Amino acid sequence: MKNFCLVLALILSSNVFSQNKIIGKIVYKEVLSMIDGPTENTFYLYFNPSESIFIEEEDTVKHKDTEISQDPDDPFHLSYVINHNSQIHYSIYTDLTNSKILISDAIFEDGQYNPVLVKDETNFNWEIFNEFKDIGNFHCQKARTDFRGRTYTAWFTNEIPVRSGPWKFNSLPGIILEVYDDKSEVHFSAQSITIPYKDELEQLPQIKIKGKELISLKEFVDRTDRLMDEIYSLMVTKLPRNAEVSIESVSIPAIELEYDF
Repeated sequence: MKNFCLVLALILSSNVFSQNKIIGKIVYKEVLSMIDGPTENTFYLYFNPSESIFIEEEDTVKHKDTEISQDPDDPFHLSYVINHNSQIHYSIYTDLTNSKILISDAIFEDGQYNPVLVKDETNFNWEIFNEFKDIGNFHCQKARTDFRGRTYTAWFTNEIPVRSGPWKFNSLPGIILEVYDDKSEVHFSAQSITIPYKDELEQLPQIKIKGKELISLKEFVDRTDRLMDEIYSLMVTKLPRNAEVSIESVSIPAIELEYDF
């Protein structure tokens, strides 16, 4: 392990690598346990000392149209389900030098998903503890933080001295291999780690910008909050004339629960 750390340090300090040359790749499993049981997704993190990109595995993005279903026991009770469009792949680019983030996402408007680029900036205030555990072959240290309505525990390793991690997590002195919230609703865990990363993909993958609207995080949240108006309008078109609609409950799973704007 000491020899590995020495080699890694030499790699990270070498001038051989260009600005966006890939140094490592980590495969993460995301488990979200918010509505109707846990859902799992696979993400890839490509990184170097100054930037990273977190990309949803394309095979996990299934094509599912939006649909309205009827309760067999109550023909007047409708359930509206919105599923992700297979042509839009969620990804997060992070500038590790200033914690500025660019997110490739989508907003459901006018009955369809519209791709957008969302500008964000994180400010994690980590508390680091003298608690340790091993994840695979890496010795990890515990840290905790509050971020947008959740309290998270993270396990990072100084053996990979890159200030990155899954999703939007960053700013610890080593890369984050596991992170989860106190509500047991959000959990990211590293499944495989490849350093140095050698493949036909030499540069960090780029977020596709063409045809996407660039908006702030606040505008993204505001427009997403209008989702219920979209659902109401679409449900009205499925009902007989003069029928009334009332929305009993709203279930929109989200990692972020609060914002400072």
